Amino acid sequence: MDALREQMMKDLQLKGITPRTQKKYLREVSIMAKYFDKPLEELGEKDVKDYLVHMLETRKLSRGTYRGDRVSPRQQDEPGAGLQSPR
Repeated sequence: MDALREQMMKDLQLKGITPRTQKKYLREVSIMAKYFDKPLEELGEKDVKDYLVHMLETRKLSRGTYRGDRVSPRQQDEPGAGLQSPR
């Protein structure tokens, strides 16, 4: 996950995401990897969607918390899509 984590950190910095929010995003990605018990590089779009549904059901998150509707189609084709900030 180190290479993906480094790329994600760079992407978040370039998007102007604050260090505190970067840390939060990276922590959530780590939790997701533990949920699936496999490297993030092996997860696909379906896995990410399944995880978001799981989070909605178990943590009772509102849809606005993850803002899944703001991920553009272009971002969905990128590695780690759905893991990136939807800004």
